[in-house]
Amino acid sequence: EAYLLTGDRDALQLISDRVHVLLATNTETIDMNEERFFEKYGVKSSQFVDVKALMGDSSDHIPGVPGIGEKTALRLIADYGSLDGVYEALPTAKHTPSVRAKLESGRDSAYLSQALARICREVPLGIDLPRLSVEMDRASLKALFLRLEFSAFLKRFDLEKEEAPVTVAPMAETTVADDATVREFLSAQSTVALECKGEELFFSDGTRILTTGGSVERFMDLLSNKRILTYDCKSLFHMPATAALATQTPEDLMLMAYIANSSKSNYTVGTVVSDWLGELLPEGAHPVLYFHRLYEVLYERLCESEQLKLYETLELPLARVLSDMETAGFSIDREGIVAYGDQLSVIAAQLEAQIYFAAGREFNIHSPKQLGEVLFEELGLPHAKKTKTGYSTNAEILEKLRFGHPIVADILEYRQVTKLKSTYVDGLLRGADATGRVHTTFKQTGTATGRLSSTEPNLQNIPIRTGLGRELRRFFRPEKEDWVIVDADYSQIELRLLAHVAGDESMREAFRSGEDVHASTAATVFGVPVEAVTPEMRKKAKAVNFGIMYGIGAFSLSDDIGVSRAEAQAYIDQYLAGYPGIDRYLKQTIAEAYEKGYVTTLFGRRRYIPELAGKNKMQQKFGERVAMNSPIQGTAADVIKLAMIRTHKMLADARID
Repeated sequence: EAYLLTGDRDALQLISDRVHVLLATNTETIDMNEERFFEKYGVKSSQFVDVKALMGDSSDHIPGVPGIGEKTALRLIADYGSLDGVYEALPTAKHTPSVRAKLESGRDSAYLSQALARICREVPLGIDLPRLSVEMDRASLKALFLRLEFSAFLKRFDLEKEEAPVTVAPMAETTVADDATVREFLSAQSTVALECKGEELFFSDGTRILTTGGSVERFMDLLSNKRILTYDCKSLFHMPATAALATQTPEDLMLMAYIANSSKSNYTVGTVVSDWLGELLPEGAHPVLYFHRLYEVLYERLCESEQLKLYETLELPLARVLSDMETAGFSIDREGIVAYGDQLSVIAAQLEAQIYFAAGREFNIHSPKQLGEVLFEELGLPHAKKTKTGYSTNAEILEKLRFGHPIVADILEYRQVTKLKSTYVDGLLRGADATGRVHTTFKQTGTATGRLSSTEPNLQNIPIRTGLGRELRRFFRPEKEDWVIVDADYSQIELRLLAHVAGDESMREAFRSGEDVHASTAATVFGVPVEAVTPEMRKKAKAVNFGIMYGIGAFSLSDDIGVSRAEAQAYIDQYLAGYPGIDRYLKQTIAEAYEKGYVTTLFGRRRYIPELAGKNKMQQKFGERVAMNSPIQGTAADVIKLAMIRTHKMLADARID
């Protein structure tokens, strides 16, 4: 049996007992077998060419019989069986004078159209079917899908449990060496690659690998004047065997790969080898063998893209700063957090009881399916269209229903309280060491914009918007009574950067004069003096200020500030008219992003935007929003990183631990 997937109805003539045409329409794909074809058209699929001969097809320049449409053509072929049958019966057939005249004058065109519409099935292929058979090399296919990050294909072809992928690069023998051999080896190198696994060190010159146990400290006299190639040097600073590297400035291939292309989903050494060398890392191979080649390729790329300075002066020095921060950790009040967690449990139980009372029964509040049934079927609250998986009960939906029933506010608060307990209270207690300190991991390669991220535990998302969430911050405390916690941040850094890069004099002057920039924007948007700006106006202007940087549209803004779409569009238009420099900058940035395929921060960091090269309009719009926001958000991240490096140096120079 053969299946032909197409949107072209010409292929319907190929339907037979062994051939199905999967006809793709705008809304569905229809399996057109002989039975379904006859049901739809009232003729056999083999007669379809004769129907086309009469009705023609302008898209394929098939003239047909002028004046004969699809309905008439189908009826004629159904009645007379074929084009020949139509013309053989023409002298005696009971046609209307109009149809008879059209058929008579269009005979030649009909037979020409029949020849044009018929698909030729006698093309000499020169091959037989057995030669077209294919066997799947499952191991190689898995290796290819892994390299291209086609995770969905791994599942579709059931390759997830396949044996280890095929190796496509040479393996180097690893030699166990004594100290004298290692020292002789290092003495001959100007650049050496270093990897550490547990207490085992691996050195390579790009062609061979030497391994030895113990600490790298005993070789630092030889390494101090050499280029040391590492992968994720921050992790090496934490390992006892390689902690001595912190006194040097080793190169970091992971950071180089990240700067070269920040849009990747991960930066494992295998992925980077695949991306930049076009090879698969062999099973069991030591990546250190590839470090020299990776460095050459990545160094050249950073030079070409003018990002070498960014790497050398920002990302690489920051790795040591973050390592020290991770090592130091943050002291927490364990007893206070335990008591706070107990308080949250009591509040959650009270809210749970209130929700059950309002619902008239108990149910699993955490189950979207059960919650949807309670809210939309039993309590009759308005809802969006029901999907296959049930009703949507996300925060955005519930916020719109907050005043529709008292149960909604209780559910939103219950979610907040239980998240505080599970994510933060339990997470912090679980992650604290014996001294009561939590040691987060800062990721330099976690975002496409250059922002840092924090994991295990995430210390960047400690809640501050609610009183109950802010309470959690009290339990981060100085370790000693005579110590204090200093909190430093930039005021409205992204807006200041926008005013700077856009060169908009109105917004620049608002910052220079020390005005409340959101009040100043409100005055511009609403056309009133600054002193006449109300708190509500300022709130809306603040949403516009930040929304503009993220490419917000009228639809989203109207939702955010609770106005009609027309009002929201008017606010955006008035904003851009009042700050023409910003309007010009955003348009220019989008145009350059389309031309170059990337945008840059003030420090030269690039973000590539492949969505702009596609044909999908929604993806392009997303790419435009990324283009508008990334230079600002990325520059803000770079400024903070620079401040961290300088602060770290200042504290070290002042010998403040």
